[in-house]
Amino acid sequence: MKYRQGLARSPLVDVEEAVRTVGAPEHLAAVTQVTDPTLTAVRNDAGLLPLAGTNRSVLVTGWNSAAFAPVATVADGFTARGARATARPATLPSDAVIAATATQAAEHDLTVVLVNKAWDTAITDPRATQQRLVAALLATGKPVVVVAVRDPYDIAHLPGVTTYLATYSYTRAAMDALVRALHGELSPRGRLPVTIPTAEGAGTVLYPYGHGLTW
Repeated sequence: MKYRQGLARSPLVDVEEAVRTVGAPEHLAAVTQVTDPTLTAVRNDAGLLPLAGTNRSVLVTGWNSAAFAPVATVADGFTARGARATARPATLPSDAVIAATATQAAEHDLTVVLVNKAWDTAITDPRATQQRLVAALLATGKPVVVVAVRDPYDIAHLPGVTTYLATYSYTRAAMDALVRALHGELSPRGRLPVTIPTAEGAGTVLYPYGHGLTW
C-alpha cells in the first residue's frame, strides 16, 4: 500500500516541516479526543472522587518514566489547581525508599500512586516492590488513589485499595485526563476492555469486562 501511494519514491521527510507540525494544536486536540474516553474508574468505594476543593497537600509517587515523567505531570496538574503538590518518583523502590515515601505520605492530605504491572512479580517486579509501596501508603491511614498506568489487572494484587483508576497509558495526555477526572472536570467514560480475575485466578472474576464507574 505504501509503495502504491508513492511513499517509496521519496521516503525522507522535511525536517523543518516536521518540527512545525508535530505537536500542533489540532494534533494535541485529537490526542485528547481519543484519550479522554478511555480513562476508567474501577473502584471508588469510599466516595473519595471527585475530589472536593483544591486546598490540600498532595504527594504523587510510584512508577515513573524518564521520557514522559507522569509523576511530575500529575503533580503539576494538582499545583495548577491550587494544591501543594510534591512529586516523588519511586519506580521499583527499595525498602528504604518505600519507608521514606510512606513517612512523607503521612504528612500529606492525599497520595496519588502510579503503578505499572504491579501484578507481574515473575518478570517486571520480582520483589513485589510496587505492591509493598501501596501497602505502606495505605498503612498511613491517609487517603490513597491508586492509578494503573498500563495493565488494569493490578487491583487484584493490591488488597485494601478502595480508590483505583486505569489509564492504560502514561503519556501526558493520559495524565492530564487523570488529573481532570480526579477533580471532577472530566467524567470517566471508560469501560474495562478485559476481565480482571482475582489474584488467585482459577476463573474467579473480580471485575467483569465492561465495568466502569463515573461521576
